[in-house]
Amino acid sequence: MKIKTFIIEKNLRDNIKCWGAIITGKDPKYRFERKFTSYRYLHDCSSKFAYYNYYIDVEEGQIIETAIKSQYKNKRYYYILKNGEFKKISQEEVMELINAQTVS
Repeated sequence: MKIKTFIIEKNLRDNIKCWGAIITGKDPKYRFERKFTSYRYLHDCSSKFAYYNYYIDVEEGQIIETAIKSQYKNKRYYYILKNGEFKKISQEEVMELINAQTVS
């Protein structure tokens, strides 16, 4: 089982919330069932910046969702780990992959 770490970098001085999770299936209320597994470490700190890195350990074939929320934007991104590389995919592709898993 191959595991690779996905990293989200965040400056604490920005008024932005972010998170990452592994998508495990469908959810009737929230669209996707998620397993929140990210952990964070202080990456760099100075008088102007304090960067945290959020880490998500992902196995081959797993899909992750990342969210960035601020007063100006609310964006979600989806990635799948294929052949040891993260590939960005659309929300529609995530649904297709989940539907294919539930059928098989």
